[in-house]
Amino acid sequence: MIPVTGASPFAIRRASLDPARPAPRSPAPVHRSCLDLSVAARHSFPMRPQPLIAVADVEASSRWYQRLLGCESDHGGPEYERLVHGGALILQLHRWEVEHHHGPIGDPGARPYGNGVLLWFETDAFDAAVARAAELRAEVVLAPHVNPNAGHREIWLRDPDGYTVVLASPAGDLG
Repeated sequence: MIPVTGASPFAIRRASLDPARPAPRSPAPVHRSCLDLSVAARHSFPMRPQPLIAVADVEASSRWYQRLLGCESDHGGPEYERLVHGGALILQLHRWEVEHHHGPIGDPGARPYGNGVLLWFETDAFDAAVARAAELRAEVVLAPHVNPNAGHREIWLRDPDGYTVVLASPAGDLG
């Protein structure tokens, strides 16, 4: 196998399958901010999540998530929103009633929203994120605690539409 330090497992696998192909370069060191979704991180894997949730009030939900996650609007408006951090998409918001070109997103009468789905965000600034949640007076589902399986801290919240949102420190940050 060709040694490749710091490259994604996919790049290492490609390099080991094709010895004529040059080994991929390691991405440049990246400063990890609130949510680590830098350009280098986005290009490390061939697929990136782009979660979308249906909400009653896109603009209110956008403000809530921007304050909670320290992200920013990349679209804006009453029907659809893209929330980004460091140029990377982290969450899309779509108004329930708007069908656009794709038809209905879901049934706003079917509750609870997101049953069995957690919107999970890892943050290097866990304590600051918990403080922002308190400032928002977000409903706390599970208070800050240690997840012994991941070796990190978590807080579970409920967003204004009833979706469960988890903020977690990086895995293994407790040693």
